[in-house]
Amino acid sequence: MATPAPAKPPVPVGSVMVDGSVDRPTLFSVADLAALPGHSLDVSFSTHAGTQHHAEAGPLLIDVLAKVGPRFDRRVKNGELRDFVVVTGADGYEAVLSYGEIAATFGDRPALLSLKQDGVVLTAPRLVIPGDVMAGRDVTQVVHVEVGSAPSGRP
Repeated sequence: MATPAPAKPPVPVGSVMVDGSVDRPTLFSVADLAALPGHSLDVSFSTHAGTQHHAEAGPLLIDVLAKVGPRFDRRVKNGELRDFVVVTGADGYEAVLSYGEIAATFGDRPALLSLKQDGVVLTAPRLVIPGDVMAGRDVTQVVHVEVGSAPSGRP
């Protein structure tokens, strides 16, 4: 009978573990994230209660990923287009983004790890994707970011 792998210790709210297919898995504190280049974005999205508007501020997810060194398949043209990022909140809610959509050389769509909303400091980062109509990929209290690659299908 196989022995199950030991469970990873939970990441405390206010910290973000970035791992997966990366060179340097890293546990970032909010202070670490705040030390990265900051960006401010105005976002609007629809909810069951109507349209919401917020001013968000924090580092871009792509800048956080640059710190950990995603491992791309260099054997194929644009190997990074096969990569994806899974962002998980403390409540287990997850959203998946393609690396290509957030990379400046491809989709150049900003994905922000917001540390402030409407000038109020958040207790944990929030993933915000401007332009999403319903904000379904917004993740509150982000605790984990995992980089992965789609199977190649090559022999």
